[in-house]
Amino acid sequence: MTSRTVSRGILFLSAMVLFVVALNFPIAQSTAVDVPDLREELEGQARVLAAAGVDVMLPEYLGGTTVHDKPISDCITAVDACAAAGLPVFLGLCNVSEKGTLMRGESFQELVAALKGHPMDGILLMCSKPEEISACMPNLRKSYDGPIGAYANLNYAYEKNPKWGSSPDEPLNVLDFGEYTPKRYAEFADQWKEMGAQIIGGCCGTTPEHIEALGPVVKP
Repeated sequence: MTSRTVSRGILFLSAMVLFVVALNFPIAQSTAVDVPDLREELEGQARVLAAAGVDVMLPEYLGGTTVHDKPISDCITAVDACAAAGLPVFLGLCNVSEKGTLMRGESFQELVAALKGHPMDGILLMCSKPEEISACMPNLRKSYDGPIGAYANLNYAYEKNPKWGSSPDEPLNVLDFGEYTPKRYAEFADQWKEMGAQIIGGCCGTTPEHIEALGPVVKP
């Protein structure tokens, strides 16, 4: 599958082209992982997942806690390692800033320049507040001409739900998305689409109702 094919196929979620995506970078948060081991660990995961039948690799939660000294170096390692499985690779960047940069201040221009020539098929902003994604999306679009998108964090509260276990409908942790109602999230998504986003979804705190509200937004 070529980058051009991927770009055509995922223009909008409503195109009904379904990919099974492998999410495989949270190990970057572990201080037990050494830099030399990171490439080997990720490549091993990618090959196992590819053999199991996934269609796309999404190394995510990058740009924050790092294994290398610089977050961009983690991005390069993750992209190269996942690409070894021979599948398209989308990069998921977390905790982006309302200043329009990565969490630690690196620009999207710096990121894209560093990744030039590496096998990356798209960039997604993830696990960040909607306002932060809105601040960053224009800068990402200016810096990168491939597929871009976002899936936001809606203030998911990591507090155990005291009712958990009382019924199948009670989640483990508290879901309190506050002002980010499905309607409001769809309004943000519409902004991102106007800014150039081609892939839109949800991260922590989004519910089936939030995803349903995106339907009219992502239709071509």
